[in-house]
Amino acid sequence: LLKAAGVATEDVFHPAIVGEMVARFEDFYRSKGYNRSVITDAVQPAADHRVDLMFHITENIQDIVEEIQISGQDRASARFIERQMGVEIGQVLDLSIVSRARKQLFDTGAFSSVEIEPVEIEQSKASSGTERPMRLNVRVRETVPHRLNYGAFFDTDRGPGANADYRNHNLLRNGRVLGVSGRFDGNRREVRGYFSQPARRWFPLRTYASTFVAREFRPSIEFDEVGFNIEQQAELRDTLIGSYGFSIARNQIREKDLDSELTDLPLNVGALNT
Repeated sequence: LLKAAGVATEDVFHPAIVGEMVARFEDFYRSKGYNRSVITDAVQPAADHRVDLMFHITENIQDIVEEIQISGQDRASARFIERQMGVEIGQVLDLSIVSRARKQLFDTGAFSSVEIEPVEIEQSKASSGTERPMRLNVRVRETVPHRLNYGAFFDTDRGPGANADYRNHNLLRNGRVLGVSGRFDGNRREVRGYFSQPARRWFPLRTYASTFVAREFRPSIEFDEVGFNIEQQAELRDTLIGSYGFSIARNQIREKDLDSELTDLPLNVGALNT
């Protein structure tokens, strides 16, 4: 407790110290599951322009996670939700883990709504008189499974065009996305299929893979391209993202002049990136 207070004897006293110490004590007790602790303080003058700081602490009862009850899921499994929350049965209920569990569920991209409510279980189930068993009622709403975006545009170079993107969330369960997109204009036709999987608490890498077929028209040549790429990303601390990936494409050039040596010339290109 003295270490948690962050104040030592012989430190300079100012009135704000007392409130800061109380806040640190409350944070310390909440981290241990004592969410109903009561702390009172008093400042008593002492000799030689010194003061004594007095704190009276009533710890009350300790909250323990006894049950986790999940509802509202469709394709996502209850096991996946529990693992992603990172809360274990028998763990002390620090209320900050509730916020962390909500964030970890949102980060999967599988849910549009997450509510976690701690509820007290009957005292008859308490393992001891100093513990209060708690149930976490977890209610989720999954992301809309089908999404179609489409649009049209005009470019002074390429002329009119259109694009479309269809994606299915949770077709492969647990936040995975499978989709197909296309772009069509005066110079380029492209169709792309893609797959993505969000980072997991136990596997903190976001994975994205796609394959594509494209044909581009230029004044004197046609340019065909077929390729595949895969990339993984990880959050590094709070402000950096690290990524690495591999791509490979087979390019083919056909000159519109049939007598040209460039007719049907293939070229394979591979790349690693970080």
